[in-house]
Amino acid sequence: MANRPDAKLKLLMVMRALFEETDADHGITVDQLVEWLAMRGVEGERKSVQRDIETLQEFGLNVVRRRSECVTYRLIDPLLSVNQWEMVVDAVQSSPCLDARKTFEIVDGIGRLVSRFQRERLDRKLATPKRVKMSSEHALENLAIVRDALSKRKKIAFRYATRDTDGGLFEHFGGNEHSTTPVDVVYAMGFYYLVAFEERYKDIAYYRLDRMLDASVACDAAVRHEKIANYRADDQGIISFGPYEAEVTTVELCVARRFVGAVVDRFGTDIAIRPDEGDPMDYALVRVKVALTPMFYSWLLGFGESMVVAKPKRVREEFVGYLKRSLALYQGAEEDVLTSEEQNA
Repeated sequence: MANRPDAKLKLLMVMRALFEETDADHGITVDQLVEWLAMRGVEGERKSVQRDIETLQEFGLNVVRRRSECVTYRLIDPLLSVNQWEMVVDAVQSSPCLDARKTFEIVDGIGRLVSRFQRERLDRKLATPKRVKMSSEHALENLAIVRDALSKRKKIAFRYATRDTDGGLFEHFGGNEHSTTPVDVVYAMGFYYLVAFEERYKDIAYYRLDRMLDASVACDAAVRHEKIANYRADDQGIISFGPYEAEVTTVELCVARRFVGAVVDRFGTDIAIRPDEGDPMDYALVRVKVALTPMFYSWLLGFGESMVVAKPKRVREEFVGYLKRSLALYQGAEEDVLTSEEQNA
C-alpha cells in the first residue's frame, strides 16, 4: 500500500477524519476509519491505517490512543479547546464592525477547524440574542489596506461616508478622495478606527474603517511630525469611550463602593483606588485618565449621586454645563405622545 499512488492521499484523509470525527470527548476505531475512507472512495486496510496514525503521531499531531471496550484514537485540541473556539465565535458575532455576510463566512470557516461534535456546539452559539450588525463590508478589507500603508510608510487615500438624515450616505470632503497619513489602527467601542495625521490641521483625526470607501495605498510618502512621534494610543483616552477629538486628562471620581467594579470594568485594573477619608466605608476615590467627551459625561450621569467628579474643579464645571445644555433641550417642551403609526414606523 505504501507504494500505491493513493497512499499519500490516504494519509491525508486519515488526518482529515481525525480532525472532523474526533476530539477530546469522541474517538474513532481503526475499523471505523477504514469504513470512513471507503465511503469517500479511498481504499484502506487496518494495518496501513494503523501505520498512518503512527506517522501522524511522529509528525507531531496529538493523536491519543484510548482503550475501554475497544481501542479508539482521538485528536486532542489540535488548535484550541472548544471553549476557546466558542469565545472566538462569540467575539466575531458580537463585533458590530462585521456585517452579517462576513460574520457568517468567518464563523463557517471556524467550523471547518473543529470536529463535527464541536461544530454543533458552535452552531448553537448562533442562536444567541440578535446583535446590531453594520451593513458595510469594508472593515476587514480596509484594515489590510491601512496596515499595508503603515508598513510601506505611505499615505492612504479613501472616500468617507456616514449616514444622512434620510438614511442614505453622506460623503464627506465633497465626495472627493481624501489622502492622509496613517498613524495607527485601534479597536474601540466595537469598531476599527484609522488614526491619521491631518497636515491641514496639524492634528490627529479618527476615521471608522467600515465608513471608508474605495480605500487604497497612495503613492505619496507618509509625512513626519512631532505629533505622530509622540502619539500613544493609551494617551488618547480612546479605549474607554471611543476615539473622539477631546482633551484627555486625569480625573478623580468619588465612587460608591458598590460601583467601583463598574469603573474597573470600564478603565481596567491599572487605576489608583483608595478609600474616601470622609466616608471610607461607603465611598472610594478612583483616579482615571479619560477623554472629556459627551460619552464620558453620559456614562457618569447614569450613576447619579453614586459617582461624582471630585477633581479637578474645571471638569466638574464642564459637566454641569453639559447637564444644563442638555436640560435646556427639554424644558418648556409641549407634552406629546407618539401615535401608533409613529411607534411602529
